[in-house]
Amino acid sequence: MREILFRGKRIDNGEWITGGIFQQKADDVKDEVVYIIDNSSNDVDWAHRVIPETVGQFTGVTDKKGNRVFEGSIFRYEPHFTTEKACSEAEMVNYNMSKQADYFECERKITVYNARTDNIVLEAEGYMSISNNTTNELVITVKTGENSYKKNYVYLNEYTMYAVEDITGTHTDPYHYKLYWHTHEGVSIEAK
Repeated sequence: MREILFRGKRIDNGEWITGGIFQQKADDVKDEVVYIIDNSSNDVDWAHRVIPETVGQFTGVTDKKGNRVFEGSIFRYEPHFTTEKACSEAEMVNYNMSKQADYFECERKITVYNARTDNIVLEAEGYMSISNNTTNELVITVKTGENSYKKNYVYLNEYTMYAVEDITGTHTDPYHYKLYWHTHEGVSIEAK
């Protein structure tokens, strides 16, 4: 279970403290007042007023020394370079384009086919990220507006395949997407 914990810098002495959070907004106070409830000493909880801009929630991650990492933490990164394997320009571009799509900066068209019947089952077009999950589903996450997203699932089996086309460069509204379901009525058979 993830520990819910916050950190903030006290207004009175500049000390960093961790604990629960309490926010207060009163009509007579211009700005919101934020308190961290420190339960680290004795059996008594103390609420300390903190600088709101310094408050961050525990991410659930610790650094190599075991220190908790909070939202807004600043840390030093020492890159490790290796000369064992170099990547080609195409590999680098492919990686960057995939990351761009995950940030909804790349317009795509996805077509799902029934490989047994050669029929198109679904087409989706817009700013989207795709992945396959552990339950054999194609997960299509689409940006539909500012901070607004929708998630669609397509079950994959031995007869289902999909193709992804990068169509960046067209002039489509980034906050809308098109989803086309292609349905085919079955052939009616009369048994005698």
